[in-house]
Amino acid sequence: MFHFKEKFLRWMPRRVWVQLAAVMAVLVTVPLMTLGYSLIRTSQAAVKTSVLRDHEQLAIRAASEVGEFVKRPRNLLEVTASILGAIDADVWKQETVLVELALHEDIFGRISSVSLEGRELAASEIGTPLKDRSSEPLFQKAAGGVFAMSDIYFSKDDLPYAVMGVPVRRMGETAGVLMADVNLRGFWNIVDNIRIGRTGRAGVVSDKGILIAHEDKKKVLEREDLSDRPGVQAVLQGKAGAEESPDREGKNWLMAYVPIPDLGWGLAIRQSAEEAYAFSYWMKVLSWVLIFMSVGMAMAISFLLARLLVKPIQLLIEKTKRVAEGDFDQTLPVERGDEIGNLLRAFNDMTAKLKEARQAEKMAAIGKAAAAITHELKNSVTMAAALISLLPKRRDDGEFMERFAKVVPQELENWKDLLQSISDFSRQAKFPLSPVEVGPFLEDFRLLVEERLVQRKVQLEWKAEGRLPVIEGNPAKLRQVLLNLVLNAAEAMPEGGMVKVAAGCVQANGGRSLEIRIEDTGKGIPPDHLAAIFEPFYTTKHNGLGLGLAICRGIVDQHGGRIRVDSKVGRGTTFVLQFPVAHPSP
Repeated sequence: MFHFKEKFLRWMPRRVWVQLAAVMAVLVTVPLMTLGYSLIRTSQAAVKTSVLRDHEQLAIRAASEVGEFVKRPRNLLEVTASILGAIDADVWKQETVLVELALHEDIFGRISSVSLEGRELAASEIGTPLKDRSSEPLFQKAAGGVFAMSDIYFSKDDLPYAVMGVPVRRMGETAGVLMADVNLRGFWNIVDNIRIGRTGRAGVVSDKGILIAHEDKKKVLEREDLSDRPGVQAVLQGKAGAEESPDREGKNWLMAYVPIPDLGWGLAIRQSAEEAYAFSYWMKVLSWVLIFMSVGMAMAISFLLARLLVKPIQLLIEKTKRVAEGDFDQTLPVERGDEIGNLLRAFNDMTAKLKEARQAEKMAAIGKAAAAITHELKNSVTMAAALISLLPKRRDDGEFMERFAKVVPQELENWKDLLQSISDFSRQAKFPLSPVEVGPFLEDFRLLVEERLVQRKVQLEWKAEGRLPVIEGNPAKLRQVLLNLVLNAAEAMPEGGMVKVAAGCVQANGGRSLEIRIEDTGKGIPPDHLAAIFEPFYTTKHNGLGLGLAICRGIVDQHGGRIRVDSKVGRGTTFVLQFPVAHPSP
């Protein structure tokens, strides 16, 4: 044993880099060649499985997209049916709803409201004769209270259409049927755009196995029957999968098929196996190339590895310390493509992104301030517009004119103050506070807001408990908060309701406070939304920036007050404002 060791050491080269190269040649080359051969064989099977799975996933996504496209007109019709169910049976009103839907959604052709007897009551094509549809199977199915859709048919210009029918319900019972001709050209476009390489194409079959969508429109218009194909038979049975099979000419094809939910259709994607597995061949060649390159690189890198590793890491440590001190202008030269090079690039990317993040933070603050000011100006304009719109009708009303002469100039002055506040807001300047007599202030606010609520069919219940105190506040900002909360309450009751405003004094936070409660009878706020409603840009509305409540909270905070919300779904929402009493009432 001793002699073997002595001979081995005598045989080994004296230079370290040669020793390292020799050791790596043995320890790397032999296992790498063996492992590479095994992995290449395994990868061939894995690639095939992966390709089939990828085709199936693509088919699933495409089927979902087609399903969503067809579902959209159904949803629109169901929403329209609910509107028809909510209004009375007046033909003019129904016709107005149908025409508006047809004008806004060009996917629809003729839309008609049909009675349970099968007679059309109104149609979107004004002036055309109304039809008797009682004998149509689709009408009979929809009249039974379920959604119905016809087979695909083609128009004179060879475009795909289908008739959809949804029940119209009143008081929980079917009162009629809403029927519409729907242009399905869009789902053709979806299928036509599904391509994989040169040979990969998609197609859709109906529940009877008839081809209804394909790039070759001649086959579609001829209603080619594919029901005898194994893949089509499987998909019509609700099965999804991917397989390789030969066609009638003996050429192998990959085929992935999935059912389209709720329609009974099936979508299939087919690609030639030769093209699909072309990557596998080149991957095999590339794998051997990489194996031999790795062996050579392992021998070459052994000599330079220590110096190449240590030097850039030391430089990276120095630059990192400077970044930690706040200097983001540090960069490193990148002259290599290995993991160390990637690390240096990542460092450069990190410093660049830190600089961008710092700049973005500044720009976000500017954008946030601008959005908040725009929100305030919009509310103020809305208040003035509400009174101005009533001026032509009530100019002879002395009490109204007195109110107009008091409120509108005041709002114009508020606009001037708002423009001045732009620079203050950018510097996060605080607004001035002065003694505010709460009683007269709230009375002026009531006169200002009640007309707005009347227009929304919302009743206002006003209650002041005892003599209200004096607080330190900014009338314009307080008015902004109250108006925002009251209008939000009104918006929560689109069908009308009641807003209750109550003011009084309570003991809170170790002293006497003014408490203002604004309560509505709307639909309420879900519990999982309550924690976030005061965050900037958080909103559940279709319009608006979501700054209203965040601005309100900021204003209340600057008054030294508090704002909280209590809400129960289906029962309404209550906002509670509390402000410290600065001067007791005389």
